[in-house]
Amino acid sequence: MWSPSASEANFNCAGRIALIDLVKPEDSSSEAADWGTAAHEIAEWSLRTGNDAIDFAEPTLNVNGRSIVVDEELRDTAQSFVDYVRERIAEYRLLAGEPVVLIERRVAFEPGKLPLACNGLGDCILIFPAWDEIEVVDLKGGYWYVDHVRNKQLGTYGIAAIDEGLAEEVSTLRTTIVQPRAIGHAPVRSFAWGAGELDDHRRSLRAANRRSFDVRRAVREAGSDTERSRILGAELTAGDHCKFCPVAGRCQARAEKELARARTFFKPVGIPAPPAPATLSNDQLADVLDAAPMIKDWLDTVETYAKHLVQGGHQLVSKRGRYGLQDAYGNRAFTENNAHEELMLCYGIPEKELYVTKPKTPAQVETVLKKHKVKNWQQLMKQLADKPKKGVSLVREDLRTKPESAPKVHQHFKPIEDQNG
Repeated sequence: MWSPSASEANFNCAGRIALIDLVKPEDSSSEAADWGTAAHEIAEWSLRTGNDAIDFAEPTLNVNGRSIVVDEELRDTAQSFVDYVRERIAEYRLLAGEPVVLIERRVAFEPGKLPLACNGLGDCILIFPAWDEIEVVDLKGGYWYVDHVRNKQLGTYGIAAIDEGLAEEVSTLRTTIVQPRAIGHAPVRSFAWGAGELDDHRRSLRAANRRSFDVRRAVREAGSDTERSRILGAELTAGDHCKFCPVAGRCQARAEKELARARTFFKPVGIPAPPAPATLSNDQLADVLDAAPMIKDWLDTVETYAKHLVQGGHQLVSKRGRYGLQDAYGNRAFTENNAHEELMLCYGIPEKELYVTKPKTPAQVETVLKKHKVKNWQQLMKQLADKPKKGVSLVREDLRTKPESAPKVHQHFKPIEDQNG
């Protein structure tokens, strides 16, 4: 199946679906992915009940067998999504009436319209009949920046919603990404698709879907492992889209790409030893920074795959020793709810010493002000809260969204201008 959430990867790698079909990886999820799922659950609960994320009472959520703590950051992430959706609903109500709000709505292309079945859940789909507009709003919980311009995942959701006839007339598709934790980028980013852009995406989707279908069929019909490897070798393409691929650890294209990058900086024999940063030229340093995110992701994928092998009984032995498994433990927690209360009260310890209280965050105070319809709450919050500067981050020029900070040396010395220029 072609999942809209994997559109970026499927568009760029025609062999991805065939490799997944061949390997059949076990269903698994990372802690970061489960954290994002928990944020989605709280956001959905808030929109369906009319409450705010701060009102969500459960201290933890069980996601894929992993206990996710419902903390301040999780609630704030969900609330950012809820606030945007409610603002758009309020805007339309003020001008045109009642919109159609679809929460966690599955959209799908008609059977046979695409060679590979394509359907998925849209976080929130807003239909504004008087504006002839559909808006697909998607919550992203991670730090990894997701580009909102012609986003293939949301564009695919939008086309599926239009083709399903969710709105009688549609002249505009707006897609919005709400990503509060994106480093160095606005938390809410929207893109309005033109009619020509939608037609282009529809054609590209059909062509990429057909190509993936053809490759999968060819791999299935191949008569030998050698033939299957030859087909996949021609169709697998490594890149940034590999980040969340479930078969990244089995992909030869990704391995070759990262090994080629690694050989630029590491010796090919023995245990690799990275060169000291001071020995690299400025151009080499920039190249290392460009390669770092994918190399980090690849190493994480290698570790995940290796762990899976060892859990299955395989032996991994290096020159330094054998790799095995050991239990991982979290922080201590009481085994029974309220057990510590009974214990401390039994010894006459005051109840106030059982709990830690702290003030609400600016985001939580803002939510309370809006809930109580306090006038001029924006101005009040600007006076009461600010984001303190904690330092500087190293960001490539094309990814920077804030003014460039002056180098530290320029804080003490004025640069000498070229007298000959």
